[in-house]
Amino acid sequence: MVNYRKVKHIIIIFFCIYNLHHVFACDCKGLSLEEGYNSSSEVVLGKIIHAEHKIYVLNKESKDSIQNHFERLVFNDTIHFVEYTVQILKNYKDTQKVSELIVRAEANGSNCDIRLELGSTYMLYGNNNWSTNLYYPKDKYYVLSSICTRTTNNWKKEQKDVEKFLRKKNKTNRNIIYSK
Repeated sequence: MVNYRKVKHIIIIFFCIYNLHHVFACDCKGLSLEEGYNSSSEVVLGKIIHAEHKIYVLNKESKDSIQNHFERLVFNDTIHFVEYTVQILKNYKDTQKVSELIVRAEANGSNCDIRLELGSTYMLYGNNNWSTNLYYPKDKYYVLSSICTRTTNNWKKEQKDVEKFLRKKNKTNRNIIYSK
């Protein structure tokens, strides 16, 4: 007699093992304020005023470049991302001096993806697209962000911490200049 319960479990285990190569876990550690600030090209307080889901189709050259750079296979020919338009309320490390900023975040379902809510305010940390990014089209200036940055909706506390950090940093820089 066939035990259907065991067969069902075996089939489930088989499908789980078969699909393991598609599972990517987020592998990042929490950054200190100094690490987050120094590793970001942009640190701004901003409000999300628009969000749009987009799909970018990789051409063969881009796909090969990504595979060579990261030394792993790229399974999909598309990149799913959300493009957020951010109204900048205050700049803390803005290299472009703009009033609005585009933040792109992956939307492929990994647990590193950041989800920002329309109408909400965030302290945003991110890196510009002219760094070593190979995934996204370079059609305009934008910033990449994920949960591996210090981006947070607890912006009031983060804003106080950033301003305290910058005061201390500026004081240290003045002391170095005056001591020369």
